[in-house]
Amino acid sequence: MLPSIRRSRLRAVQCPASDPVSFALLAGSDRAAFPEIAGWRASDCARRAASEHLECLGSLSRADSPARALVVLFSAARAALFRQSVVDHRPALPLTAAATAAALADRLPASEGSTLDAALEAHQEAELSGATPDTDVIDELHRLVVGLPPYSSAAG
Repeated sequence: MLPSIRRSRLRAVQCPASDPVSFALLAGSDRAAFPEIAGWRASDCARRAASEHLECLGSLSRADSPARALVVLFSAARAALFRQSVVDHRPALPLTAAATAAALADRLPASEGSTLDAALEAHQEAELSGATPDTDVIDELHRLVVGLPPYSSAAG
């Protein structure tokens, strides 16, 4: 099991096949190799991550802390971007909230840039100083994330 710097709910023993990204990063690599085994392929992992995040998006509520809501939204956006990159035959997984925001900015209209900037700034402030993110920022990021494939297609 890899150590966590934060409290984690779901922890499990991992290996390179089950967590290729973490093991690639630990090895100093800039690429993760996913095995070509059913259930472990990049396409399987991306589909599973997007499905799990769809559930989280549906249950995200004001009862959650605003900082936690931002973490969930950036994680859901990351899963959606990974899923779409696999569908596009160009697998890529942003590793940070900043990389996720940048990848989103490349896919969304330029007019959404201020929403992404505000969400990333709020996320960073919450992480660094414990500041409470504005709920309007969370609502706007939520709107963007649920509009991403595969979440938008799941709603229809």
